[in-house]
Amino acid sequence: MSQENVDLVMGFQPDPDMDLVERFSDDDSWAAFSAALAPAFAPGFESANALLGIEKTYIGMDGFQPSCRHRWRRPPSIVFDGT
Repeated sequence: MSQENVDLVMGFQPDPDMDLVERFSDDDSWAAFSAALAPAFAPGFESANALLGIEKTYIGMDGFQPSCRHRWRRPPSIVFDGT
């Protein structure tokens, strides 16, 4: 794997203090965030969620937002520390 690919992936890692709930729920925040991410993705990329054995697939940046909304309903500090 090239260092360029590693740097690209690491660049997508959120800051530990970033409120992902706000980022994916607030339309203005999402617009800015997705505009920054969009050049790194193919226009018709797919993302998927599976819950209780039911998988739903989303297409493109317009689908990525609802896909992420289902994953991040609380800030990561709450999700990861168990409170």
